[in-house]
Amino acid sequence: MVKYKDFEIFNIPDIIYKYCDYETGIKIIEDKTLKFSNPNKFNDPFDCYEELIDKSFTEKERWNFIQKRFSNLSRPERRRKNKEFRNDPNRLNNALENALKDLRDHVYLCCFSKIKNNILMWSHYANYHTGFCFGFNFKQFEDNFYFHEVKYKPNIEPIRYFKDNDVSILNWVFTKAEDWKYEKEIRAVYRGKCLELVPFNINQLREVYFGCMMNINKRKDAINKLENNGFVETIKFNMIKSTSKFELKDKRITSN
Repeated sequence: MVKYKDFEIFNIPDIIYKYCDYETGIKIIEDKTLKFSNPNKFNDPFDCYEELIDKSFTEKERWNFIQKRFSNLSRPERRRKNKEFRNDPNRLNNALENALKDLRDHVYLCCFSKIKNNILMWSHYANYHTGFCFGFNFKQFEDNFYFHEVKYKPNIEPIRYFKDNDVSILNWVFTKAEDWKYEKEIRAVYRGKCLELVPFNINQLREVYFGCMMNINKRKDAINKLENNGFVETIKFNMIKSTSKFELKDKRITSN
């Protein structure tokens, strides 16, 4: 069962990680932007799944919604609107479905992780360990973003929209199937005009990890690009394979 505490204020970790392939990583370094994508383009068909929102409502909830949604109307006009919806209950559900479809088409997210050394993440998102993992600090720059960790569930547990609008939308955006639990995902929703490429500050990129299968010449080129683009304080690491366990370790780079 989904509880409100699932979506209480989230304290973002000091560093969150963005996996990507080599070409995307070079663009991030050179353009100093992060791509925010629409869920329609994600690899999970259940992302922002409409069944996570329960569209049922009580008489009181319908009236409260009308009071809020049509606050620009006079009270008699709102009462007439309430009567219209009472006589045709599907009308309100259809309106919400259309609103959710429109919201899904216009919401843009950027996905991060709590961890930097997941073997599957390096394989799936960093082109078989030949790409990057960027470590960002957004602690001092949270005003432009809404961050929250993803909640992983075995079952679809909808929340009634007309009872709690905000929590139902959070449940809709930040809930995924348990199959994805290994990603330990943190999502960012940009606050402001819907942009696909969102700029970040140089001092937000704190760490860069190079995949254990990255070509050495590409790594040298990437290090030069980091320094030439102002990321002189960014700490650089190589990911290396452990000799005793099936795990990845990081080793700090002190020179090219």
